[in-house]
Amino acid sequence: MADTDKWYLKTEKAPSLYMWVFRNMAMGAVWAALVLFGLIAFILVIRAISFILPEDPFALLDTTGRLITAFA
Repeated sequence: MADTDKWYLKTEKAPSLYMWVFRNMAMGAVWAALVLFGLIAFILVIRAISFILPEDPFALLDTTGRLITAFA
């Protein structure tokens, strides 16, 4: 097979090895960015939930129990 028959060595507008490598590396960077920002978003959501919840985990149970006995 001659060098002119290899599509990835041609400099025409046909697909080239350089564009294939660039496209795959760019998609890898996009996936890495999505994973990174997804992880950051997950941590921020968990942190926001922790601010909403009370410090004492049993305080909500006590309050709910008192409300139920008050209405019953």
